[in-house]
This record gives sequence, C-alpha cells and structure tokens, in this order.
Amino acid sequence: MVQDKTLPHNIEAEESVLGSVLIDSERYWEVCTLNAEDFYRDKNVWVWEAIQSVDMRNQVTVAHALANKGRLEAIGGASYLSHLVGNCGSSVHARYYADIVKLCSDSRKLIRASGNIESIGYEQKPNMIDLSLSEILSLRADTGGVFTPRQLAEHTIDHYSRLASGELHMTYFGIRSLDLLGGMQPGEYVVVGGETEMGKSTLLKQIANAQKGEVLYATTEMTKDQWAQRVLASAMHIPMSRLGSEAFVKNNIDNIILASGKMDTENITIITGSITPNRIRAEASKIANLKLIIVDYLQRMRGVTANYESVSIASRDLADMAKDTNIPLIVASQLSRENPQAKEKKQLIDRLKDSGNIANDADWIIFISRNKNAKPHTEEYLDAKLNVEKHKQGGEHPEIPMKFDLESQWYHEKAEKQATPDQPYND
Repeated sequence: MVQDKTLPHNIEAEESVLGSVLIDSERYWEVCTLNAEDFYRDKNVWVWEAIQSVDMRNQVTVAHALANKGRLEAIGGASYLSHLVGNCGSSVHARYYADIVKLCSDSRKLIRASGNIESIGYEQKPNMIDLSLSEILSLRADTGGVFTPRQLAEHTIDHYSRLASGELHMTYFGIRSLDLLGGMQPGEYVVVGGETEMGKSTLLKQIANAQKGEVLYATTEMTKDQWAQRVLASAMHIPMSRLGSEAFVKNNIDNIILASGKMDTENITIITGSITPNRIRAEASKIANLKLIIVDYLQRMRGVTANYESVSIASRDLADMAKDTNIPLIVASQLSRENPQAKEKKQLIDRLKDSGNIANDADWIIFISRNKNAKPHTEEYLDAKLNVEKHKQGGEHPEIPMKFDLESQWYHEKAEKQATPDQPYND
C-alpha cells in the first residue's frame, strides 16, 4: 500500500533552495514560484513562509519572522538557518534544486490524487468518472485563489522573465492584425463566429498550424480521413477536390506518400466523433506543454441542442476549462437563424447572443464573413473579412480584410507585410 511507503522528497534539495536565498536574496526571483506546500519537512515549510513574508531575505529578518510566529525554536533556533547557509556553499544552482523540490511535490500530489481516485472507485458513485477526472485536472495548474500584491508581482516577474529568455512563448493567431492586439493570453476563451460555409473550420485549422507548441483540436465537423485530406491538400498546395480523383491519386501517389509522411512532425492532436467538455479535458491532461485547445464546433458537441440553455451550459464549461487549465481555448460557433419575416437584419453579435450566453463568456469574439453567393474562384468569392467584435483586454474592434488562397488553403491578410507567429511586430 502507498500509505506504508515514504512519500517522495529530497531534503538536500529543499535545504539548498533555502540556503541559496539566504545567501543571495536575488536568487529568490529564480525560485519564487515554489509554494510552501512544495516543501516536505515542516521546518523547511516554515522557513520558506518566513522568506516569502519579509522584504530583505537574510538570516536576521527571516529569524525575526520565524520568532514572531513562535517557530524559531521549533526549527532548532538561528543555528538551523546557519546550517542552511553553511551546507549550501553556493547559490548558483538554486533553480536546479527548486526543480527537484517541485518534482517531488508533484509526485506527492499525484500519489494523494490516486488514493482519492481509488476511494471514489470503491464508493461506486454514478458520477465517479467525472469526480476522478476532476482529481487529475486539479493537478494541472492552480489558476484561482487569493493573491497578495507580492505574490502577483512575483508571478508577473516570473512570467515575463520566461518570455524574455525564450523558455515561454506567447500564443499567437498567426494573423498580423490580431497578433498586434496582443495574441491570446493564458486561459482566454476565444469565440470565432459566422454563418454556415463561411470557412470557420479552415480558419481554425490555420490558427492551429501557426502555433509553435502542442495543439489539441476537437472536431465534430471532420472525420479522420477528412482531416487528413485537408492536411495533404495544404501540404501539396492543391485544392482538396483533386484528392477525390482516383486518376490524380494514381499519378501522384509518390508525392502523396511524401506529404503524408510529414504529418508525423505535426504538433496537432485531433479528437473526432462524440465530443464533450470532459473528454476534451481528459485528452488535454495527457499532452505535455499544451499551447492551445480548439473546439470545432460548439453546437455539435454531444448533449448540446438548439436551445439557449443547452448552448449556454456548454459554452460556460469550455470557458471554465480555459481558465482552469490556464490554456487559451478557441471555439467555433454558429449563429441563430435569421427570421425571414423580420424587417431589419440583426447584427452578427446579436445573433450570437440569441444562440446562448456565449458573448458574455468570451474574452474575444471574432466573426468571419464573405459573399458566399459570389461566383466560385472569382476575386469576390475569395475575399473575406474578420471583424473583432469583442476584445476584453484591449477593447479594439478592427475590421481585417482577408483573401483566401485555394492552393494553400490559407487566409492571407490583405497587407504587404506577412507575419509569422513568432515574429515580433513593430508598431
């Protein structure tokens, strides 16, 4: 039984982290993402809490903080702080030891969660799968809670330092005018709306391809074969219709196989078939360094019907998933049908609101539109536009002219300068 074993921990690493900060207070910023619960030994927990509570991180002020809490004698007095400094020797490896402390902490959390899941299984509750999934998802990222000004400052310094060092990357749309608005922040909920046959799925696939990290793409619109056909057509720079021709396939089989082999290097994991928020959460929890979640599309998820309440519940579940996992999530959404008897046509944002409580949940709302009655392959047929109707963090509402390239299956912004997802922009 797990209870009979000692939980994973590394006292040497814990003491080295604490000693490093006591030697050089600037090292604190390298390890400030550690929480008190990440330390295994009680007195190391108390020392870390004291370090977090003082402005000048040295033995004297930390000792005072411990004494004020009545904990100085409990840890062994000031001599224990001297022991931490003396045994550390150098502070240069603080981040290395912090990673060990965090790994042990995560291991302990996983063991506890597995014990909870075992108990859930024995209780045989009707919702035991969802309860078990919640236990696992709780290990991902703690994005909620109460944060002091100090904790917020520490988190912000760590976040932007990792961006500056290249350890962390922003999540971009890959469309210059959208990325100039700041790209997608962790945990944002992005709604891409439009009428049927506007190209929402194509746009979402394009955004997925623009990412540098891992993407989870849940599609109710395409089968595995249809997805593969889109990828092939894009890779070979041909219209998808050609892959439906046996003659074309026979004459180009070598090129098709070559392009198919490149799929192995793609960064997109797809889910097809019956899709629910819980299934998406479960698959997302399996992917390391997940950068973006895409759902195509909202109204065809399992259990969602045409009524307002059903769509609203599904939208709220997806918005919560983005916040809980701290990963941006994009969802395609249909609009409510127009009333042909109405004297005035409703705006797109009003038709989205009629579909469910989607507009209130969203951090971004982007509409894609084009003249679907235009003659195929003409200039007018290929023209499209993106309208940003909601941008919670910035408030800008640009209209972005686009043009669709049939060969590459790609929307290009009508601007001379084309940008890549990792390219910095100069205003």
